[in-house]
Amino acid sequence: MPLIDLAVTDAVRRDARLNYGRIRLWGSITFLAANIAAGSLIGLAGAGVVVWLLAALSLASLGVA
Repeated sequence: MPLIDLAVTDAVRRDARLNYGRIRLWGSITFLAANIAAGSLIGLAGAGVVVWLLAALSLASLGVA
């Protein structure tokens, strides 16, 4: 997370069209939605799904990077 914040602040410094507050707002909303969705999935499928969620999210992060 700190590296993502660093990358965002560098991008905001380079491009005056970017709005750091708006980026943080949508990042926070996405974080909350992901936590609610993951909690619901764990509630439905059980704790064993956590390993698969972590693996899938790691692959997704790698893909985005």
